[in-house]
Amino acid sequence: MDKLQESKTRATIISRRIRERAELKARKKIDSFALSASDYERDLVELAIAQEAWQHVISSGIDPKFVFVHPIMLQQSPDVSLYYRGISLLSLKRVQTIAGSVVSWEDGSWPKNRRPTTEKCQKIAQLYNSIISSIIMDADDWVLENGYRNVLATIGITADGSIRNIIGREGEKAVQDKLVAWLQTQSRIDLRPYTGTDATETTKDWMLSDEVRMTFGIDPDIAFKRKVRNGEWQIVATIEIKAGTDPAGALERLGAFQKSAGETPNTSKDYLIVGVCTAEMGKRLKALGFRLEQIFDLFEIINDPEKWEQFTQEIFHHGLRLL
Repeated sequence: MDKLQESKTRATIISRRIRERAELKARKKIDSFALSASDYERDLVELAIAQEAWQHVISSGIDPKFVFVHPIMLQQSPDVSLYYRGISLLSLKRVQTIAGSVVSWEDGSWPKNRRPTTEKCQKIAQLYNSIISSIIMDADDWVLENGYRNVLATIGITADGSIRNIIGREGEKAVQDKLVAWLQTQSRIDLRPYTGTDATETTKDWMLSDEVRMTFGIDPDIAFKRKVRNGEWQIVATIEIKAGTDPAGALERLGAFQKSAGETPNTSKDYLIVGVCTAEMGKRLKALGFRLEQIFDLFEIINDPEKWEQFTQEIFHHGLRLL
């Protein structure tokens, strides 16, 4: 991967994350909670709020719900975790290690009709409040603005810490979007939405020429299928997109590819797009003897028109015979 391109992508994503100002949405939710100082004060020990920190917040005229989290808030609106985790300057990984994962709480994937357990909310609240208490007591004259700065810093650090995975997820979408846009310009290949009753909510399906069905999903990321005699769809080609750029995770991504490739028919033509391919990963692929048609570099096919042309020719001419 080109280092300058990676740096640009990294900076763009972090800047976007900060501009989204997710903590402002969290603060609005926090403001809607009808919690008073007395709701906290009777349970300071249980909430892991230090008396000294509490007195400082109250004497400074700061609404305590904007500093300390109550378990009720986490149960009713788990996404406010981002705000309090930010004030406490804790990484997602550190929170998971100490009290449990809050990733799904913060990224919006937690089911809206389901509440986290009281026990977990209590544990997370105690972690945040104990750290926030320490930060307040360590400062000469802590003000709420300090907390806001901590939140923004944490958002930036979190984005940077998980940037390679973010690039990976956006890489998959970039390939899929570019593929659809390219197909829309091809007079020799039809492209229309798939309307079969077997379509699912977790996939995006298209019909191409020669009754080829293209599915964007998971394992494989992109599958091309044709109907066989019994009327079932059979995979004829796949594209796996392992777009993460962290060399340390290359073998883990190889393992995921192994699993996916092992479940496709022997006649399937399988392709791999990678964000990085280490020497060891290359050796493993060769040693495993996969029927891998070709490996493509993600950032080359996305950014280099000539490489993209080679990619589409390989898939749609040599692989699917649609061109």
